[in-house]
Amino acid sequence: MLGDFVKGRDLSHLPLHWQQGIRLHRAIDVFTDEHPIVKQLRTQLGPLRRYGGIVLDIIFDHLLAKHFASFSAAESLGSFSQRVYLDIQQQQTPLPASFAPISERMMTYDWLSSYAHENILVRVLD
Repeated sequence: MLGDFVKGRDLSHLPLHWQQGIRLHRAIDVFTDEHPIVKQLRTQLGPLRRYGGIVLDIIFDHLLAKHFASFSAAESLGSFSQRVYLDIQQQQTPLPASFAPISERMMTYDWLSSYAHENILVRVLD
């Protein structure tokens, strides 16, 4: 998620592993946004098309969380989520000001695991 909160091309002020993660995040976003199936799905959203990228990202997050075991036999979603939260808490470099409050809510409400549940998906989309 950090990639959504750091703006600009110059990442040299950030730790190297953050730079790598942000570049990967951005490359995945470009690949996904330009994929023909995603473009088609966006057009099928009708009046929500303007928010298509956001809506589809949320739905993809839901599907990934719901079917996490299909993508990772080595680790459960709960274990992965806790490992991510611990990594956030143990960062030596302060988080960007725009991401810090989001990360707190993300950990408090266990966003990564909660996206597997349909009722949470509906709330997020609302």
